[in-house]
Amino acid sequence: MLKYVKHDMLKLRKKQRYSQAQLAEEANVSRQTINRIENDKYDPSLGLAFQLADILGVTVDELFINKLPVQSIETPTSVSAMGIIEFSNLIIISQWAFAFADFYLD
Repeated sequence: MLKYVKHDMLKLRKKQRYSQAQLAEEANVSRQTINRIENDKYDPSLGLAFQLADILGVTVDELFINKLPVQSIETPTSVSAMGIIEFSNLIIISQWAFAFADFYLD
């Protein structure tokens, strides 16, 4: 199963030399929230995603969107229910990000 959405928060946090507690304080959330995001146990709200990306000096795409592997771009020979769900999640996340950006940039 391909995982389209991932995050690089742990790697970026360490690159910026933030502890979980320091990043949590900057983002006005608990350290446990940062830990749960890094361990894929919590998906941040759109606002928090933008805030974390800003603090870490990257875009939301760079922080949370994984590039699709080349083989996943090829036309599939069969369609599975999980593939449809993953693709629809990718579309929803894209629409969510564009709506948020459109709202705040206008």
